[in-house]
Amino acid sequence: TTGTVRRRRLEVEAVRGISFRIAPGELFGLLGPNGAGKTTTIRVLCTLLLPTSGRVRVQGLDVVESAREVRRRIGYVFGGDRGLYDRLSALDNLRYFAELYAIEPRQQRARIGEVLAMVGLTGRERERGGGILERDAAAAAPGAGPAPRPAGALLRRAHDRGGPGRGQGGSPTGC
Repeated sequence: TTGTVRRRRLEVEAVRGISFRIAPGELFGLLGPNGAGKTTTIRVLCTLLLPTSGRVRVQGLDVVESAREVRRRIGYVFGGDRGLYDRLSALDNLRYFAELYAIEPRQQRARIGEVLAMVGLTGRERERGGGILERDAAAAAPGAGPAPRPAGALLRRAHDRGGPGRGQGGSPTGC
């Protein structure tokens, strides 16, 4: 839920008065030309940027007042290879992001095992490389589960393995 949100940076108003509501279970697309404020809007929703004015709620929580709890409940995967560390193994990337999301160590082990299996990396979690990182990106958003990557095969892979949206009454969460 958003309420006429604005985000200004220096002389550029990246988001000018956007307002929308997404119902639980609803599929939502944020489309527009380059420079329209799509990425900025997503970053505000994910608590990576603060709105200059207006109020933003994610799952009923204010993104400014309850940023930490919002991060624990959502998943967000950066586009491309940004956000993952190619010098770290899949497992080390997941541990790092689990710490950022403030997931307790006991929950980390269970969740990491679950998402590694979902993206087909069980037994390969100590490997590195582009293909491993691409699959790992889906698992690096442990707050709400793997997030879909635009135009990638990750969502199909997770779905084919019985992941979110398949027989579990849920769907992958992007933010």
